[in-house]
Amino acid sequence: MEWKDGKYHGKGKLIYADGRQYEGEWFHGVNHGKGSFLYANGDRYVGEYRGGKQHGQGKFLWKNGDKYVGQWQNGKRHGKVNKVKGERSTGNSEV
Repeated sequence: MEWKDGKYHGKGKLIYADGRQYEGEWFHGVNHGKGSFLYANGDRYVGEYRGGKQHGQGKFLWKNGDKYVGQWQNGKRHGKVNKVKGERSTGNSEV
């Protein structure tokens, strides 16, 4: 893990006490840039972050195999999203 002015900065991995994990880029102590977040329940987000929130291109992967691929804005799905159930696409939608 890299540090700057007492905060996470650069690239690194943080494992939380509850089992969550973030690996990727940090900027002044928050997730910023490209990264991967593993939730304690096994779900995962892989993509871009801005200011500690999912922002830009990314995909959310549920542990059951379903996934959303598309744009994110301030931590929420935004614009066109491709939802896939397992290996089968169920279509595009606007969120």
